[in-house]
Amino acid sequence: MFLKLPLIALICIFIISVKAQSNIEPIKDWQISRGKNSALLSPNLTDSKQEIFIYEIFNPVKTVDLKQNWFDIAVGKELTESNLKIKGNPTVNETNGMKSYFAQATDASGKIQYLSYLGYTLSGNRYRLAKMQGTELNNFLKNFKIASQHLLKLAQTEGGIANV
Repeated sequence: MFLKLPLIALICIFIISVKAQSNIEPIKDWQISRGKNSALLSPNLTDSKQEIFIYEIFNPVKTVDLKQNWFDIAVGKELTESNLKIKGNPTVNETNGMKSYFAQATDASGKIQYLSYLGYTLSGNRYRLAKMQGTELNNFLKNFKIASQHLLKLAQTEGGIANV
């Protein structure tokens, strides 16, 4: 009996994790892979010279208090885990409940990365964060537009922001 309780708890955690990602729709002509804590999307590469763009949607995170600066804390934690160093001053905004962070960064090898985080709150003291990263500015901006429209649709579906 005692062994069944931890097993049931693990199954429930797995089901919750899968459900958090199941509402993430693929983007036409993009690859999608689902990990334990996020879904990773990227455009299909048409040639070997094409710059890579990564769009990662993290599972919703429950926090004690959304009145705290959850977005800055989440972005700071993600930057530390990604080993990225910000160059200059990032631009931080909020529009219609969607928070945004834009910056130029360098990775561990010193290569320039264009970076954006977008996030919104959900019911139950939860939030969702997404990261977009690329190495070439024009490619980043083109794919950022597609990815941010995708995230906006997800946010509206989840009730994270009002339909605009």
